[in-house]
Formats: sequence, structure tokens, C-alpha cells
Amino acid sequence: MPKALCRTGMWARNVAGGLLGERPFERAWMAKTIDRAMTIDARKTREKLGWSPRPRLELLRRLPFLIENKKTDPLEWNRLNRAAMKEVHVPANLLLYRLMEEHENEIIEEYSKALLGPKGREKLPSYQRVSADDLEWDLRVVLRNLMSSVRTREKGIVVAYCRELAQRRSAQGFRGDELCGALEFLNLTCFRVLRRDSRTNGLRQLMLDHITMNLRFGCDQAQEVFDAYQAAEERRVRRETLPGIF
Repeated sequence: MPKALCRTGMWARNVAGGLLGERPFERAWMAKTIDRAMTIDARKTREKLGWSPRPRLELLRRLPFLIENKKTDPLEWNRLNRAAMKEVHVPANLLLYRLMEEHENEIIEEYSKALLGPKGREKLPSYQRVSADDLEWDLRVVLRNLMSSVRTREKGIVVAYCRELAQRRSAQGFRGDELCGALEFLNLTCFRVLRRDSRTNGLRQLMLDHITMNLRFGCDQAQEVFDAYQAAEERRVRRETLPGIF
């Protein structure tokens, strides 16, 4: 499209937006740079800031995801981008996610101590059989799924993980109350660690909504899996006991 035509179109959209009360981001003066190659070397800026984006967040790597999001949900894509241009606002769940990410290793360490401590040995005997390396990996995975659920505000992430975890734990001989007990230990550990950080002041209800409730939903799903396994086992025993009836 010719640059002159682009300038006219941008000017017309700007005037129409002004009349309608919602001007577009583009302005007519921007047309003069529309075909200009503006290669920028940000090394000095990054050196001065002492910061650089992680490779996963580089523009060329994120661009396919941006395009796909715009194609699959254009209304939400436009809403979020328009809101971002008008106001810089970090949702509270992202603040909580960042705090959990910052204290992740501390949560894992205290969670492990809780599972293997006196109360853990009393209530969760099956967890005492898990090797230290496997246990640490399992704890980190469940915490990461919880953090993803907090970040996206999607309880389904924790629910789906707990369903798969319950299937695996059931096959390993764990009881349903042990898995739910371990999830409750995680809930208590998250609260204990995060509440020591003054930045969580005023976030208690948010933590209840996004940590406690997510884990309770996961526990409910796990109990459903264990109940189904128990019912299947009872049917199998009845068939073996009374083969002529079934």
C-alpha cells in the first residue's frame, strides 16, 4: 500500500476516532516511518539496567503466540491490549504468583520437612517410603501446577494434575486421605511461608481463593478417583468370591 494512502487512512481513522470518543493508537505523523528500518541495539540499555529479557520472552519467539492468540480469541486480545494502553495494572493473582515464585525453594524445603516430620509420619505413612529425590521432584511438580493455576486463575490445572496424581498414587498403594492430607500440608506451608513476607499483607483472601480453594478442588477430584478405584476393587472381589452370580 502506498505511503501516502496509509497517511490518509491513518488521518481519517484518527478523526473518526476523535468524533466517536475512542481514537486509535496510530497517528498520521507515524506514516513517515512506516517503511523505515529501525534496527536497535539494546545492549547499552540492558547493561545500564542490569537486566535483559529471558530468551523465552524475546519478541521473535513470542510473536507466533501473539498472532495465534489474536486469531483464536480476537475480542479478548483487543480488550486486553486496549486496557494495557490505557492503564498499567498488575492483577492481584500475578502479584501472588510472583511471591510464590520468589519463595518457591523455601516452600519446597518446609513442605518436605512437614511431610517427613512427626505429623507426616503419623498421618502420611506411604510418603515415608518415597526416596528423597523422587519426593522433592513430586513436591516441586505439584507446587508448579498450583502456581500455574494461580497465575492463570484456572482451577482446572490443579484439578487435572490431582486426578492424574491420584491415579498414580492409588496404583502405588497410597490411601486417598494421605494424598488429601499432603495437599493440606502444602496449603498450610504456602500460608506459613508467604505470610512471613510483608508484601502479602492484605492478600489473605486472595490466598484463600487461589491457593486453598484450588487445592480443595484438587483434593475433591483425587477423592473421586480413589472412590472409583475402591468401587472397582470391591466389584472385582465380589466377582471372584461369587463367580456364579456375576
